[in-house]
Amino acid sequence: MKSIRSLMIALAVAALAACATQPEKPNQRLLDYQAASGAPVNSFRYFSLWSWEALDRTHLSIYTRGNEAYLLTVDGGCQNLEWVNAIGLTSRMHEVNVRFDKVLTGEMVPCTIMEIRPVDVQKLKAEEKLQKERKIEEKERKDGE
Repeated sequence: MKSIRSLMIALAVAALAACATQPEKPNQRLLDYQAASGAPVNSFRYFSLWSWEALDRTHLSIYTRGNEAYLLTVDGGCQNLEWVNAIGLTSRMHEVNVRFDKVLTGEMVPCTIMEIRPVDVQKLKAEEKLQKERKIEEKERKDGE
């Protein structure tokens, strides 16, 4: 019985060590949003959630309208952010504030918003279009060889 437990512990430690040594692949979507975002702000007006996208465990984009977006950074305790189907935001008098309001994922502990950056949606769309064109050109170049 002790040898099985010891083996399980050793396997768990080895798995954790393997995860720790693997460098994370940069998330292109997050990089695009960061490039298109402005300086941090303390709050934004919030009447409805038009759309949202989890970019990684601590970053998400929030669209309050089709042309108004924010890049939110949340504390590390945001469990399953990348996997939930719906989120909510807390607000006071239609305003979301840094370090006060939270992202609700349905988990027991909500995620505190640590940073808010307005996103230049036109700049983001232009960069996405440019990247798409580059991929098409690259594919055509490879197919031509």
